[in-house]
Amino acid sequence: MRWAQEVLIVMPCGFHLQQALKHVSPLHVHLDWSGLPAVQGGRVFAVDANAYIARPAQRLVDGTELLAHFIHPEFVAWGGRRDAFQRMDSSP
Repeated sequence: MRWAQEVLIVMPCGFHLQQALKHVSPLHVHLDWSGLPAVQGGRVFAVDANAYIARPAQRLVDGTELLAHFIHPEFVAWGGRRDAFQRMDSSP
């Protein structure tokens, strides 16, 4: 395996959460999907990029905190909206 992500964040530019969720399913067909540490550890997330990542505004700070929470949840708690992201099921 040439790559082994510990955290996988799906956040297509300008997409709301429901749109981003549609882009996760095609990833399951990747041959190494189940072997990825992120999948095995339940650390695959879809994000409302339109609200938190892609637009330069005050929520960009929230988006940075959200990314930090995904990478180091033991140090950064997420106190924002519950609909900002969804943890993905590891099964195809």
